[in-house]
Amino acid sequence: MNVLLISDNYISGYGGGSISEKKFFVAAKKWTEENKYNFLVISPDNYLSESLKCNFNKNKKSDIISRLLGYSSYYDYFISNKIIKRIFDYRPDIVIFGRSRFGKTVSLIRKRFADCKIIMCMENVEYDYVDGYFSMQRIGLSFLKKTLEKHVVIKNEKKCLKFATSIIYFSNRDKDRTNLLYDSIDLSKKKEYILPICLEKNKTLITESSVKNVVFTGSLNYESNIHAICSFIDNIWRKKYNFVGGIHLIIAGKSPSNDIKKRISGLSNCALYENFDSLEKIIPKYSILVAPIEKGTGMKVKVAEALSMGIGVIASDEALVGYEEAVLNDKLDSIMRANSIEEFEICLDKFLTYDINKMKLIEKQNTSIFAKYFSYERSNYSLKRIFDENIL
Repeated sequence: MNVLLISDNYISGYGGGSISEKKFFVAAKKWTEENKYNFLVISPDNYLSESLKCNFNKNKKSDIISRLLGYSSYYDYFISNKIIKRIFDYRPDIVIFGRSRFGKTVSLIRKRFADCKIIMCMENVEYDYVDGYFSMQRIGLSFLKKTLEKHVVIKNEKKCLKFATSIIYFSNRDKDRTNLLYDSIDLSKKKEYILPICLEKNKTLITESSVKNVVFTGSLNYESNIHAICSFIDNIWRKKYNFVGGIHLIIAGKSPSNDIKKRISGLSNCALYENFDSLEKIIPKYSILVAPIEKGTGMKVKVAEALSMGIGVIASDEALVGYEEAVLNDKLDSIMRANSIEEFEICLDKFLTYDINKMKLIEKQNTSIFAKYFSYERSNYSLKRIFDENIL
């Protein structure tokens, strides 16, 4: 049995895509070792012992070329033209795709190996992800980029779903949206599964703080995140909590936009962290995460990270998609839902009343919820069952 995982994200990386796809790598490696199957990986991580080395890297030029030629991933273009023969020589029985942007590669594998099991991991509904990424671009060059990206993505995502044997979604919302968007494909004939975001391990917080800390994390160049934190600062923090003692705002993430930097410069009780080794080093114990996300697709990794750290969560309906099990098992009002300025303020004010004993109970509860529903223990068990079903 030959198993192949294909990803255009660094499996060892820190972004949402990397975090999502690492769980497939870990589970597939464990499963193939237990069954003495062969396992290879195509990804930018050429140092992996399992790597079918490609020796090409993502850059702006490769992205532009691939899109102009009709590919929604630069990897799909280069794989199709440079190493497809090596894939054919390997003769995979199961191919796991990290996300649904590999239309050409999926088509070639299906054409060559009619019986190959193709497992498609819907990291996002990629067509909708484009809307989130370019959510604030309505005119000019960026709008043209968005239009091209959507055209290329929908064509490739449709091919991925057409030739897939099984599809893994983060949430029922993504499953329903995929079935609606691609209703020309009878997805009911596929094996469809729901598996939420899962992280490798708990993040143990070690820093103590004498104030209540409110945390926002995420890629700070992603437009949905930019809009969310800027709106939070303008409409909530600056108006009610700026210059208030005993409370502090922490914003952490890569590549913060100028809009974010400009807003932070006028705040008295806010810190921005754009270069850090780990969240554990910058987030104090007994903090709370705010996730006022209005638009998006897939699941928000930041919520799983917060649960793994044992901190509370104040989040919008959008940010809590896929976390229904966590909300149902919250007995301490530690995962609070807020969709308006007033609701966020009510939740923050409630957080300010929590004493140390309450925060310790929240820490214990939320780490327990994480372990049960969003850890590798859960994903390894679920993916083993999925892999077993795909070889029957």
